[in-house]
Amino acid sequence: MVQRQDIVTNLSAKSNQNAKIIYPFKFNNLIWKFNLNNAQEFINEELKNNNLNSKLHFGLNNLLEYLDIYFALIEQNNLNNSIVKIYSSVTIQNGLKIHATNSYYGKACYSNVAVAMNFEELSEYLSDHGICYGQYDFKSKKTPFYYGCPRLQLTVIYNIIDIEAIKDNVHIIPRFDKDNNYLVNKYIF
Repeated sequence: MVQRQDIVTNLSAKSNQNAKIIYPFKFNNLIWKFNLNNAQEFINEELKNNNLNSKLHFGLNNLLEYLDIYFALIEQNNLNNSIVKIYSSVTIQNGLKIHATNSYYGKACYSNVAVAMNFEELSEYLSDHGICYGQYDFKSKKTPFYYGCPRLQLTVIYNIIDIEAIKDNVHIIPRFDKDNNYLVNKYIF
């Protein structure tokens, strides 16, 4: 009897050491933190910063407008002394990391994600059986196409979504020059 208890205790201790605890959302690398009451002053101060690239500059210019739209959608009216925190990455419940930064190992990194929409809001989105698609039309002068598909870039439209709505990585890219033709990122397989 003692030996069995020792074996079970020993095995459970080893399995606990190897267990990876995943928290629902782990935010990494706080970029900015500011109070909504002073948001415009904070944004104006950051816009004066010469280190901002054009994407960050555009995003900060439009942040308050899109926050207003988001808070109106969720019917959140009392925002006094609310704090806004902007992170460069988040680890979601299934262990995937989502990046939104201009400096991830020296390169810009914006993760592609799929969004699981609320069933009641399904009619508000353009979707194919609950899957959202977005077209990014961009050509680089240096390398205009990659296998006939325009390279992806952030658009001038920003959608603020709840972290809880993010479902999984997206690795299928439609070819916009052909109908019903898609690319799969060959480097992930």
